[in-house]
Amino acid sequence: MKSVILALLFAVPFTSSAVPTRAPSKAQTEKIIQHNRQTAILDAAKPSEGVLSVHRLPFAEYNRAGYLIMSANFPFQSGPVKKGIIKNLPEGVTVVIFVGADSKGTKDRIRKKFASLISEDRLKVIYLPGADGGFWARDGIPVPTVSEDSNQKLSLVDAKYYHNFEPDERVAKFFKSELLNHDYYFEGGNFMANGLGTCLVIDNDRVQDIPNSIFSEKYGCKKLVRLPHVKGIGHADESVKFVDDKTVLTDTESYVPVLEKEGFKVVMLPTPNGRYETYVNSLIIEKKVFLPVFDEEKDQDAIRVYEGLGFEVIPLNTESLSNDGLGSIHCITMTYPPGPFDELLKKIGAQDL
Repeated sequence: MKSVILALLFAVPFTSSAVPTRAPSKAQTEKIIQHNRQTAILDAAKPSEGVLSVHRLPFAEYNRAGYLIMSANFPFQSGPVKKGIIKNLPEGVTVVIFVGADSKGTKDRIRKKFASLISEDRLKVIYLPGADGGFWARDGIPVPTVSEDSNQKLSLVDAKYYHNFEPDERVAKFFKSELLNHDYYFEGGNFMANGLGTCLVIDNDRVQDIPNSIFSEKYGCKKLVRLPHVKGIGHADESVKFVDDKTVLTDTESYVPVLEKEGFKVVMLPTPNGRYETYVNSLIIEKKVFLPVFDEEKDQDAIRVYEGLGFEVIPLNTESLSNDGLGSIHCITMTYPPGPFDELLKKIGAQDL
């Protein structure tokens, strides 16, 4: 059966300057820390329910994807990046554009914008109420998990998000399958997992108070590895990436002994020159890698690393996205496993136009 990858894009009405950078502000950070700390205290005071039996796993990016979710906004010179992704998606890909305005004019405008990149029969336009603010899709879109049985049933995890994009709260009533809620602020970009249930997070000051039980009971983690915050905004997708069950990419030398102790083969990537630039923040879809590049000599070294792991590499320049937006390709995308399209619409509260 063909893999159908659907790019879900959220069209929003504001300009590039209105889109926040990926990192929280100082005030947002203080609010998150205070909230998560207080939530942990309240949770610890609740009567214990014992160890819950969880039969889900986090969805691993390198497994067969069914949906690619990203915003239709083009700030930080991300337009060519998104168009490059759509143009090079594997055969069988259907692009689904999520818009914030339920009108024929919006639908026609979106179709015209992408007509040269994909055939009309592979392009869908869908209305999602409240889609404003979803540019950093990896952080605000619910994180997918799948059941451990052969059905691979999809469940989504709802966390609080500091950029006022909370589609989860609006769409819970539409779910046929589980929507798993918790009360902590947490971003999907700080969550990297393999298909066996090992999860990697950067233990930044916003995450330190989130109990391990949240990751095991909600996200399906069989083992959680907390890595110290040593660079960037403190997201795992800046520094570590699974390419299969046993292999992790990183550009951070201090993580190597920790990851090797966990039994992983570690492959080093070069470090670009900019503070927020990273070759780790790529997007894997099947055997293609959409790789951030920065017009420097190290780009070719990074390409060779991915090619050496058997990937076809599509390099996309993200100098502005990384240095001005503080994010990159993985940050503006979210992948979901395959599943019925109509069911997806109900899960995210969308309406087919």
